[in-house]
Amino acid sequence: MSTPHHLQIINPDHSQSDEAAWFPRFALLPTELRHQIWKNSLEHQRLLKVELETRLDDEALGTPRHPRASQVSQPVRGGGYHLVRTSHQAYGELLRVNVESWEVALRFYRVQIPYWYSNPTGHVERERGIFYFNPEYDILQLEWFDPMCLVEFLYDLKTYDPKGIGLLNLALDIDDLDSHDLDLPQQSGQEAAVMDACKDTISQLREINWVANSYSGRQVTGMINDFPHVKKGESNHSCPIMPVTVSFDRMCRDPRPIAPDLHQVLASMVDPIFVRMLWRTFLRELDIRPAQPASQRFMVACMPISHETAIVDVETADELLDVEDEQWRQAQKQWPNMGLEVAGQDPVEELESAVRPAVGFWLLPMDLYQLIEAPSDSQPSNLVFDATNHWPELGLAILP
Repeated sequence: MSTPHHLQIINPDHSQSDEAAWFPRFALLPTELRHQIWKNSLEHQRLLKVELETRLDDEALGTPRHPRASQVSQPVRGGGYHLVRTSHQAYGELLRVNVESWEVALRFYRVQIPYWYSNPTGHVERERGIFYFNPEYDILQLEWFDPMCLVEFLYDLKTYDPKGIGLLNLALDIDDLDSHDLDLPQQSGQEAAVMDACKDTISQLREINWVANSYSGRQVTGMINDFPHVKKGESNHSCPIMPVTVSFDRMCRDPRPIAPDLHQVLASMVDPIFVRMLWRTFLRELDIRPAQPASQRFMVACMPISHETAIVDVETADELLDVEDEQWRQAQKQWPNMGLEVAGQDPVEELESAVRPAVGFWLLPMDLYQLIEAPSDSQPSNLVFDATNHWPELGLAILP
């Protein structure tokens, strides 16, 4: 039995090996051409999620030491925090193919910092490793509780970078947004150099992505999933689903026919005006005046509600969509008892005409939101907004 149209993701399936793609004479190509092919296979953007945990003086784990720490030009900090990566499968196969591909990959991921890895699918045991990072391609989604951890980490990123850049593309989760998180301490003496490196990094940011994912699924069912003003049951089939895999291709325009679904997009966020005001206050208090202000966008996707439904590949994406489809069909049967009505056409016809799903995320401009439900204060809350006139960019996940 073939998969229904509304359950077929648009993401290419890279899980199946294609014999036609093998090129047994690759080793006979000139070295420069082989290196360029290796490099081209790495040139995808990645969304890397990391946490900065405060390190206690008596903590037994310690910070893993970088094997090339003695080769960097400035003293490395790293003593006050643990870098914990929570992204899944952050690094490509090129680090494991052969020596040549490994060398190309190390040059591409030129920033390399020790870290601890915590599996995002629920496995709590941690492993030591090296965090490989490319400032030009990678988006770093940071979470921290102690502002000094952020200061030291941004200093270390710049220190470990042979080009002295460190970070260009930042993502911050609005659900974790708090003015205290951006309250960086004032430093003097030797510590002033650390703070200066932090300020330089913030002033050079090219883009800031404010993560405003929906944790209520893609279905709008009023009070049931905390959208009290919505009186009709509706599923936004167009909204992308966020995976735990990290590589993606960025499309300047979502290629799907998503216009009907843009009138009611789910997100968890604070008032965009508050976000913009908080960031400007942060820059002003640190006396940061960027020559070119960073481009700011909202990153919107539907988050799977549990580790058991996390998307790590094509197979788990299909499984999640099957579960979502069954829940949607069952919910429709209960609507009359909940005071809801179907928004639009017959449920069967609605699924037959639904847009094919995408695994990834949308990027939408901050200043073009037309809010249907505006949050009452600075705390994140579920809301629905109208993006009809603002077709989103699509970050389409590369699934193994």
